[in-house]
Amino acid sequence: MNEVDTLNDKHSKLITDHLRFLQGRVYKVTEHDNTTKKFSQFQGILNNIIDYSNDFKSNSNEGEGLEEWVYMIPNLTLYASIGFLIGTRTDNLEQHIDFEQELTVCMSSTMNTVGELSDMLTDLSVMEEVNKIMGKC
Repeated sequence: MNEVDTLNDKHSKLITDHLRFLQGRVYKVTEHDNTTKKFSQFQGILNNIIDYSNDFKSNSNEGEGLEEWVYMIPNLTLYASIGFLIGTRTDNLEQHIDFEQELTVCMSSTMNTVGELSDMLTDLSVMEEVNKIMGKC
């Protein structure tokens, strides 16, 4: 998987954990499909999302689009995971996998990650305000 540009260590951990979680869920689904290399295809999708996020950060003016960028990977990977899971759904795989449960778990993980990222951004904003106030003293 490509290296992800992040804001700080907490952002890095949240994004890395989320990506690994999704990889694990997709691997679970694709391990029963011996006819194709679906897991590698999903890895390619994740790499494209990471590259897009890194390019977005590189091409943004300082501070502009920060929130959009912070939430970009979880949002895009959710849509990619949903599309990927629906696209891999076959009668054979449905004998091994509860696709509805997999979709629910992916959505729940993404919502938790977005909530943690929101808390992180709030903490950063509060720290900036504190630093401004302390700088005036």
